Amino acid sequence: MTLSFVNSAMSRFLISILFLHAGLSQAGPATVDTLEKPALSPMEEFWSHAVIYEDKENPYLQKVRLLGRYHTNWASVDAEQGDGTDWETRRLRLGINAEFLEQFEMRNEWNITGLDDDEWDPKVDNIDTLFLTWKPSKSFNLTAGKHKAPLTQEFRTSSNELLTIERTVLTQSFTAIERHWGISARGEEGNWSWLTGVWAGNFREEFNAWFDSSGPAFSVNSLGYDFGEDGAAWEKALLTLQYAKTEAQDTITPKFDNIVSLNFEGVAGPWTLSSELLTGWGDRELTGVQVMPGYFLTGKLQAVVRYQYATGDVNTLRLRNRYEGLVTTGAGDQSHSIYGGLNYYIHGHRAKLMVGAEYLDMVDEAADGGEFDGWSLIGGAVLWF
Repeated sequence: MTLSFVNSAMSRFLISILFLHAGLSQAGPATVDTLEKPALSPMEEFWSHAVIYEDKENPYLQKVRLLGRYHTNWASVDAEQGDGTDWETRRLRLGINAEFLEQFEMRNEWNITGLDDDEWDPKVDNIDTLFLTWKPSKSFNLTAGKHKAPLTQEFRTSSNELLTIERTVLTQSFTAIERHWGISARGEEGNWSWLTGVWAGNFREEFNAWFDSSGPAFSVNSLGYDFGEDGAAWEKALLTLQYAKTEAQDTITPKFDNIVSLNFEGVAGPWTLSSELLTGWGDRELTGVQVMPGYFLTGKLQAVVRYQYATGDVNTLRLRNRYEGLVTTGAGDQSHSIYGGLNYYIHGHRAKLMVGAEYLDMVDEAADGGEFDGWSLIGGAVLWF
């Protein structure tokens, strides 16, 4: 794919988003019966069309909503190891969500690939999400099916709501894919929150349709406490301790026998702060830290800075295929990186434009292709409903 085509495709996409923003901002008032409920804003009216049925008084079926997610990224890498440019459809998912019997929720989403092929060949690739949740109370929810094992602060954050375009080398060196088949329970009681669950480490059948019971299993347990309070300096100050145990490493399991994460998420007025200390051990070891402050310059424009440092055994840190992988592949044993970016929220996290630059220095003592020293300039757009 040539650079001119990449720039043209990205420009057309971003221009279309900006026209959508401008058009909806100038639209007339939504046709909502204001005697029953406040009028929706033009943006809220537009996104509300994803709800195809809603009746909270119906004891059998309360809500049915279409799900969609489209993320696109453009990246240009300039490093000692070489340079490269690419544009891709980062994520495209379609699905449906239903709330029924007043205590149950079902969600199903499918990954669609092939949009970036030379011959443009879209196809359903696999099941991203398929789970059933029983929610008898806020203090206890039970979920079974293919869903995220929310290990680490950065990984448990939905890709729709990330403040950076991509997760760090550190996080991706501990985790694997986003969804596994499993069962988990979670709840909140006052300022406390908890989670425990077990997931399968293998898939079988077409579309990753079910788990392979012969594969290794892994568990995640977490306990959190929110020190924040409405009206206080910190509206949110969630401190969480997590532990994951893996029977054995596989291509889709966490990458260490034992993983501990101590992480923090905070909101204080226009400021946001997330930080994390991660360590993993077993046949090999890796430890790292990352800190990410953010600040809203205006109601829609946010500045974000992230620093990450990690050190471990040989080849424990994996370079990311879609960025550093444009010029080299492999893994290293020590890295530090700094990211600076801007996020423009057209409609909160549901429609936003993102741009960032990251410097990464990766040391590779084994000298087998994991060394990296350079910059990545990344732009992206996020749409979801």
